[in-house]
Amino acid sequence: MKKYSNVITSNNDNIDKVTYFEIGPEGEPLKKIKSRKKKRKFEMGPEYFSLGFYLIIPILIFLFLGLYLDDKFFKNGKIIPLFIMIGVISSFYNLFALTKQK
Repeated sequence: MKKYSNVITSNNDNIDKVTYFEIGPEGEPLKKIKSRKKKRKFEMGPEYFSLGFYLIIPILIFLFLGLYLDDKFFKNGKIIPLFIMIGVISSFYNLFALTKQK
C-alpha cells in the first residue's frame, strides 16, 4: 500500500501551493505526484465585526445632539440636517481610518 503526504507552502498573495509526494517505507519522500495551487478563503479580521457600530454610532450621536440643540436654542429644525451630515462625514472618516489600518 502506498502512502501519500502533502506539503503546503504559503505565499504573500493569499494562494497556497499544495504538493503531494509518495512516501517510502522509511518515511522519506520518493517522488512528486502532483502540485496545484489552492486559493484561500477570505479571512476577515475581528475589527470588521463591529463595522455597523463604526458607521451608525456617530450618526446617532450627532442626530441626538442636533435634536437637543434645536430644542434648546433654535426651535425651527434647520440645524438637525447639519448635524446629521456631520455624523455621516465622521462615519465615512471612521470607515476610511479602519481600512487604512491594514
